[in-house]
Amino acid sequence: MGIETSVLIVLGLGAAVYLVAGLLLFIWKHAIRSASGLDRFKGEWALITGASDGIGAAFAKELASNGINVVIMARSMDKLKAVEAECSKRGVSVQVIPFDFASATDEMYASLKGQLSDLNISILVNNVGVNVELPTDFMETSADLADRIVRVNVNSSIQMTRQFLPPMIAQKKGCILFMSSGGGTDAPGPKLSVYSGTKAFVDSFAKCINGELAPHGVTAHSLKAFMVVSAMSKIRRTSLTVPSADAWVRSALKVVGREASSTPYWSHEIMGGILGLLPLQMQITYVDKLHADVRRRALLKREKSKKAT
Repeated sequence: MGIETSVLIVLGLGAAVYLVAGLLLFIWKHAIRSASGLDRFKGEWALITGASDGIGAAFAKELASNGINVVIMARSMDKLKAVEAECSKRGVSVQVIPFDFASATDEMYASLKGQLSDLNISILVNNVGVNVELPTDFMETSADLADRIVRVNVNSSIQMTRQFLPPMIAQKKGCILFMSSGGGTDAPGPKLSVYSGTKAFVDSFAKCINGELAPHGVTAHSLKAFMVVSAMSKIRRTSLTVPSADAWVRSALKVVGREASSTPYWSHEIMGGILGLLPLQMQITYVDKLHADVRRRALLKREKSKKAT
């Protein structure tokens, strides 16, 4: 047997081991492991931003189902009251705080910290986020909207973490979850450029402070999603690649105490993996065309609706 043949055999075996190990890890993450990392937080408090519907509301309900009291925050008091009723059915305490992250000041964040100082908040879910209504080129996105996206998606995560992290460090116990996105991390997001940029920041920020917080017994996790049924996505039906918010959150909570950055839903991880195999320019071109088509169809639907009325 020549040396070339031996090298090829070793490379082939190495590739086979790598693929099998990857498959077994995928099966363990998505089909076997549980959200056992939540057990140590029972009876304590979780604070969820953007909790009036969609993924935020699903986080509140699922954490409540695990015996964790919840503070829910969003702009709409009416929607928060509906989520409060659902969480209360699960036998936990609920606090409701209407809060507009788009206009929040440093003083408002500091006041919020004081308002909740008596609660043992061990979990912070930085979920609140906004996006453009339709895929739109950056130069066609108003400066006000771009600033609002940054304030809500980035500034809120920094401010909330700054306010509620110190008690976690003091008690050497806590978990911070950040809502990132596959668009901006696993793949580029042309026509959602500001939104995707904020999500890339959130992913990097979460990974960085994960390392900083490890000696203090606190974990930070970036959770990357593609499309989920929600008001933001404007998708109303589930499919193989579009889970309900409840299903996505159940997968996401398995990450607590584990990966610093992950794509928790199984089909989303496959999608991100496939996109990652493509050359970057091909990814950019593909997603740009995809978003252009989404915009075209949405505008056609809007025009038909106008004519019908």
